[in-house]
Amino acid sequence: MTGVDRKPVVVALVCVAVAVLLFATGTAGTVLRGTGGSGIWQERLGDLRIGEPVTTGDLLAIGANCTIGPAEIRWSGSCLVRIEEFGGRFSLRTTKNFRAEVVAGPVDARLEVRGTPVEDTVPTGESIEFTVGRAGGFLGLQCGRFGPDPCAIALE
Repeated sequence: MTGVDRKPVVVALVCVAVAVLLFATGTAGTVLRGTGGSGIWQERLGDLRIGEPVTTGDLLAIGANCTIGPAEIRWSGSCLVRIEEFGGRFSLRTTKNFRAEVVAGPVDARLEVRGTPVEDTVPTGESIEFTVGRAGGFLGLQCGRFGPDPCAIALE
């Protein structure tokens, strides 16, 4: 094979590598449902998830207002939840997926990962969804202005 014959193959491989990189970074980012540029294609992919789900063992309530049960988070007023770091430097586990349905709301949700915040108001019956990397993050939850108190979300 000459250098001229390899050029199309190299160009095709570079295009595939760029596509994979864009998909991976879009998935590894943090997106609440319906916000951000990647929300549209994430909805189209449905239940396709990269990584494992966040469990209640990964969550730590900060403050007295939060109660983390086996499958739900319940709070009065506002609540701050820390999503613990996971994996390690050479771990293959790089992402975890958080998905919870608002059962008593609406809920004002604020996700902060590495200093970057994302906010959304999520009505009862809708889901809060995001993907978090190894560094973990913080999830702030607040009962909506005209909603019940206490509020609750059920982990899916």
